[in-house]
Formats: sequence, C-alpha cells, structure tokens
Amino acid sequence: LVYIDETGIDGYVYRPRAWSRRRKHIYEKISGHRYKCTGIGAALCCGKIHEPMQYDGTMDGELFEAWFKKFLCPSLERARR
Repeated sequence: LVYIDETGIDGYVYRPRAWSRRRKHIYEKISGHRYKCTGIGAALCCGKIHEPMQYDGTMDGELFEAWFKKFLCPSLERARR
C-alpha cells in the first residue's frame, strides 16, 4: 500500500488586524500582490518516505505523471528488492 499526498505553502502573508489607540480605527489596504506558492509532494510506503519533491506553483496531471513514472515507480521497485 502506497500513500501519496501533497501540500502547498503560499507566500501570501498579511495581517488582518492591527493595534491602535482606543476608539481609533485603522484603514489600510491589504496588498493584492501574489507571492509564489511552493508545493511539496511525497509517497509513504512501509513506514518510509519515498521521492519527496518540491516544485513551484501547483501540481497538474502532467507533473504528477512525470514524477510518478520517472521517480516514484523506480524507487518502489528498488525498495521491493
């Protein structure tokens, strides 16, 4: 049994609240600038992590298939021996 999962870390950070003097409101624009998103994917088999991968952006079917065929399958074959 092999578990495959991915997660993403978005570099878009802002503060939804700020401190001010009592009864004084703060009005400020929140930047709409998008920062890069870093993705991490890996497989877990027999209690070991196989072929962790870091990539920019989001994973699509083409990237997943390339990683699966080129890296994960050979790694699992070696682990079976």
